[in-house]
Amino acid sequence: MIFSHVAKLVLVLVLCFIFSESILATVLPTKQPPSLFVVIAGNGSCRRKTTFQNIPGLIDTQLFQSFVQTMLNKGAVTNEDHIIFACYEWQSPQMKYYERNISNHMSPIHESQLDQVVLRQASHFQRIVIIGHSHAGWRAMKLASSSLLLSAVQGPILLATIDPVSRIQCQRLRDPGCRHAPTDLSKEEFSQLKTRTHWLNFYHQPAKILGSSPIREADCNVKVDANHVLMQTDPLVWKNIYQFVRSHYERN
Repeated sequence: MIFSHVAKLVLVLVLCFIFSESILATVLPTKQPPSLFVVIAGNGSCRRKTTFQNIPGLIDTQLFQSFVQTMLNKGAVTNEDHIIFACYEWQSPQMKYYERNISNHMSPIHESQLDQVVLRQASHFQRIVIIGHSHAGWRAMKLASSSLLLSAVQGPILLATIDPVSRIQCQRLRDPGCRHAPTDLSKEEFSQLKTRTHWLNFYHQPAKILGSSPIREADCNVKVDANHVLMQTDPLVWKNIYQFVRSHYERN
């Protein structure tokens, strides 16, 4: 892959290294302008009935748990940062969302409305970090390639997709689209992702029933030895997402 910007090439070379726990331990927090984090959990994750004790009203999906443990508790996300959590209902475009320090419960929303929720906050922050798993990985790709969002953003969009599959192409497990990365974005959307984001994509193969694949437009594709469901809590995935965010902070 050929990159037009040297800075982006340097970042990608760093990101394509699989970071170990000892390396992560050497990364020290530095003061950064506030960021907007958007964390999207996949199909059926809204069905969980329990909530976080220290974040009242937030459903404790597996993805949210990993984000809180790895990013929030370890300082990659600060009190000044804003977080939008969203999750999918089962086999549906219906979602629920929650904004830290604003919400006290999760509110229902259609997936098409998530862009507007993020857009209301985007202009207040210098960078946006979007993380999504499974169907939510596809939703994260759609969100990060939104022309409205890109025009409102002051700085870069950092995108981390965890075994993304299209909600449109993968509606039943036997659908062919359940065994490869989304291909139903437009050429313009893929172009926006390639040129306007820093993109880290995780996948596992062979995907006999459910799983993604490398994506040409991503800056870095990382193969993970875990199944589709377990990838959202895989320590290696989250160590790399942590370093992905920290590495960008240190270069900007």
